[in-house]
Amino acid sequence: MKTAISTLGCPRWPMEKIVRVCAELGIQGIELRGLEQELEPARMPCFSEENFPALQRLLEQQRLRLVGYGSSVRLHDAGRLAEELERGRRDLAFCARVGMPFLRVFGDRVDGEGGYDATLSRIVSGLRRLCDFAADTPVHVLLETHGQVNSLPPLTYILREMSGVKNFGVIWDFQHTDRACGDEIDDLYDLLLPFVRHVHVKDHVRASTPPFRAVPVGQGDIPLRPYITRLLSDGYTGYFSFEWEKFWAPELPEPEEVFPLYAAYMKELAQTIGV
Repeated sequence: MKTAISTLGCPRWPMEKIVRVCAELGIQGIELRGLEQELEPARMPCFSEENFPALQRLLEQQRLRLVGYGSSVRLHDAGRLAEELERGRRDLAFCARVGMPFLRVFGDRVDGEGGYDATLSRIVSGLRRLCDFAADTPVHVLLETHGQVNSLPPLTYILREMSGVKNFGVIWDFQHTDRACGDEIDDLYDLLLPFVRHVHVKDHVRASTPPFRAVPVGQGDIPLRPYITRLLSDGYTGYFSFEWEKFWAPELPEPEEVFPLYAAYMKELAQTIGV
C-alpha cells in the first residue's frame, strides 16, 4: 500500500517541513496542490530551475516521491476551453520537467454551452488534446471524479470515448463519489476500475450540519476500508493520497492533527489486510 498526502492540507507549510513530516509518518508520496498559499508552480521557489536540484536531493534522501500535480484545468466551458488547454499544456511541461507522473484535470460540469451532449463531447475533445500534448512525455492526464462529472451516465460516455488512450486515466475521489452515490457504487466501481491511476482518500459525516462535514479518516461514514481493500484485491498499485481541503476551508483542524491520524489509519489497515 502506497500512501501520500496532498499539500492542499497544509497550505502554509514550506516544502522542507512537508518532506520532514511525511518521512516521520512513513508516508511515501507528496501530491502537489499549492505551497505556502501559492497555487501556481511557476511562483513556487523550490521548483525553479536553480532550486529544484536541492529539492530532488532532499526527496531522495527521505525516499519520497512527487506523485503528481493537481491543476485547476476545467474542460466544460466552451468560452474558456482554449485558455484552459493552454494552461494544461504549461502544467504538463512542468510535470515533465520535475518528474511528476500525472496532471489532474476536471470535467467539472455537464451543463455547459450547447447542453449535456455538447459539453461531454467538449470534455472528451479537451482530454484528447491534453493527452496529445503529453504524448512524448511520461506524464499521464488524469480526470478526477468531481463536480457533475461524478456519476455513471457522464463517466460512461467519457471513459468509453477515452478507452485506448494510453496516457489517460482517472483519479477516484472517495468523497465526491460518496456524495453522488452513497453506498450504491458497484456499477460505478466496475466502470472506473480499469482507469483508476490515483485515489483521493477523505471522510465525512453524511447527515450533518453542514451536510457532508469533513472529518479525519475513519471518523465518518465513507466505507473506506471496503473501498481500499477491494481496490488492492483487484490489482490497484497506485497511491492512496489524503486530500484534506484545508486550503479552501481554513476552519478545518490543522495538519499537525489530521496527518498523523491518516498515517495511523492506513498503517493499521495495511496490517489488517496483510499488505
